[in-house]
Amino acid sequence: MTVKRVVPRDKAHRDVEDAIDHYAREAGLDIALSFVTALEEAYRVVAEHPGIGSPRYAHELALSRLKHGFDSRRGHQQNQ
Repeated sequence: MTVKRVVPRDKAHRDVEDAIDHYAREAGLDIALSFVTALEEAYRVVAEHPGIGSPRYAHELALSRLKHGFDSRRGHQQNQ
């Protein structure tokens, strides 16, 4: 199995930092850390299975490589 490296865009990094700050402030450190753990798991799954997801929104957002629809908690692509 070829594992690809996940390289989030700068905007994604900013969004993640904002989400972590929000969760820590509004719900507490445990929730913020749970978000980080879930995000790391999602990155791992995407790295191991780079073809998962659907390019459904890629055209509208002008992001040719965008994929969506994977639920890492379930371990499979969601039905759209």
